[in-house]
Amino acid sequence: DPVFTQELAQGIDTQINSLRLRIDDLALLGEMEVQGLLIDRQALDINELVIEQCHQFMALAAQKRQIISLDTAPALPIIQADLHRLEQIVGNLLHNACKYTPEQGEITLSTKKGDQEAIISVLDNGEGIVFGEEKRIFEFFYRNPTHRKIHQGMGIGLALARQLAEAHQGKLSVENNSPTGSIFTLRLPLPINSA
Repeated sequence: DPVFTQELAQGIDTQINSLRLRIDDLALLGEMEVQGLLIDRQALDINELVIEQCHQFMALAAQKRQIISLDTAPALPIIQADLHRLEQIVGNLLHNACKYTPEQGEITLSTKKGDQEAIISVLDNGEGIVFGEEKRIFEFFYRNPTHRKIHQGMGIGLALARQLAEAHQGKLSVENNSPTGSIFTLRLPLPINSA
């Protein structure tokens, strides 16, 4: 049955992407322990990165009949950043959004230009962040006790994502999107001459 074969292939791709994300996180933890956090900067187009990451997570979203929308700002300046590390940040944010957003939910990945910064946002209409946990979710190995039996995870993805953002002189934050859902925002500095 071609439909069954396609669904099986999509399921395998989704599991491989999820495992790759966890392996990358664990490899980064080990690397940081041995030599610290190294950033390999290169010229990078933010919009190309988010489009590629969006495509990576389409299969995972499709399994829960979720919609991932893209809203990219035109002509964002090129930044100097580590492509693989930014992929880890955005990948972790999208993975979490898919995990915590209900079936038929919506996730929006957007970019815009702020005041001397490029802004990447991941908005979902999931269950949101429990009040008072906005800081704790960025701690290594922290997991909300009510989620442990429901959602798999190691409690390192967001902590690593924030450290990677800070290594780029950027900032990763979260806020509740009342009445449901969350908005994770990554802010990265733009070159001084790009105003």
